[in-house]
Amino acid sequence: MIPLIFATVLNISYPTYSQLPLKTEWESLGNNIEYELQYSYTQDFKYIEISHWPTTNTYEYTYHLENSFYCRRLRYKYIDREDYYYKDLDCFFFDKTYTPPQIPDTPEDIPTPVLPPVEKRSVLTEIYEEPRIVDIPEVKGIQENNTTQCTLSILKKETYSIQSLDCDLGISITNTKYLDWNTYFSLSLDGIYRKEISVETYVYECKPFSLLDFDTWGKCKQVLIEKKLRNLQPIYYGYIEVDGMYQKNSSFGFKDSAFFTNTIFNTDISSKKVTFVLNIYLSFKRDIWVDLIYTKKVPISMQKATPVIKPFSFPLERYLGVTQWYGCTKYQCPHKGIDFGAKLNKVVSIADATVVNVGYDKYGGECNQGGNFVILKHKNGMYSTYFHLNSYSVKIGESVKRNQVLGISGNSGKWNCQNLGYHLHFETRKGLSSSTHTNPVEYIDVDWNMIPTIGKDIFPDRLSGENPHPNF
Repeated sequence: MIPLIFATVLNISYPTYSQLPLKTEWESLGNNIEYELQYSYTQDFKYIEISHWPTTNTYEYTYHLENSFYCRRLRYKYIDREDYYYKDLDCFFFDKTYTPPQIPDTPEDIPTPVLPPVEKRSVLTEIYEEPRIVDIPEVKGIQENNTTQCTLSILKKETYSIQSLDCDLGISITNTKYLDWNTYFSLSLDGIYRKEISVETYVYECKPFSLLDFDTWGKCKQVLIEKKLRNLQPIYYGYIEVDGMYQKNSSFGFKDSAFFTNTIFNTDISSKKVTFVLNIYLSFKRDIWVDLIYTKKVPISMQKATPVIKPFSFPLERYLGVTQWYGCTKYQCPHKGIDFGAKLNKVVSIADATVVNVGYDKYGGECNQGGNFVILKHKNGMYSTYFHLNSYSVKIGESVKRNQVLGISGNSGKWNCQNLGYHLHFETRKGLSSSTHTNPVEYIDVDWNMIPTIGKDIFPDRLSGENPHPNF
């Protein structure tokens, strides 16, 4: 039996949408403003389900929504400032199969099958492995057993309320990684759950008062009015609690029957009580929408943090996402570096170094140019390269320090005779020649779970290559 934390029925009139992509438009709030469109299951936005990449447009397309209730808002700021503001937009239902009722529905014949007893299953035991690069695992074999039988009893009065819920969702933590990044700590979890459940729903109502029936005197005598098998796809949202306190700096993602979460901490939590909290949302439609929320808590056995020691820092003044990873990608094989989605951002040295070359690269001919570039040689003998710059501010022979500004990212150069979009092409090399290229992920001291793939929903091929997290 799973304890019910919260259950509610939404009966306020909200619009219902059924088509993807869903376009959201808003009025401009001024010049030089950057917007982020956010979705939540609740009006208080305690948990953010979807957050779009920042844009200066006044519209956004959302390409993936589950059947559920959502609220939308804008998180925005002036581009040259750090303070954020919020503007609520609206709330709505999304239902891919919903049709506004115009003609009364024909009552459905409800069979009364003889069902075997529901099997009681215990939650899978947590499995811990040595730390590795976090990814949503390819879970083999889970698909064959990805639907489970549940029972749900509901009492209908003025509203619906849960009487009991018995369900095994197969929730398990499959990998835990706790890292010490010198200036902060990160906790990453991988896990699995069932993506679909078969729920036998029993709906009861109170029998009207009758002098002849003592059980109706001042109490509710429950009478079964509906028994129906429903196939539901739960929606999950997880986060970390430390000593019972919600941790803000947390991200959560999922695909099919697997999930991951990554949380950043300013202090060491290895000696504290750490719990993974997973909120599960179920929603189905009867005469009105019924939305249920319950919570599963999984204790995490903490170990001492593993120190992360890599020689180089991030090549941009602030963290930005990736548009093409290193390796054999769907666009280029090999792609000798990482393309960051930088537009006129400050590019910085990844470590103390000497500038060995600068200029405008035309090595690939008129149709394949690296544009403005800087090449550094570092004290450990490795090289780093920065291409397609808008401008650079260093000269050959100059000594530079870690995090010193080298130039501004841009879109100089060409590819297949085409002008380029704004980005920074960044490489790490064992020697000066481009043939000695290496995967920057192995050398850059950053938690790559904080560096997403930009535009992956619209351009899924961007996930290809040696992506440290192939699902986002």
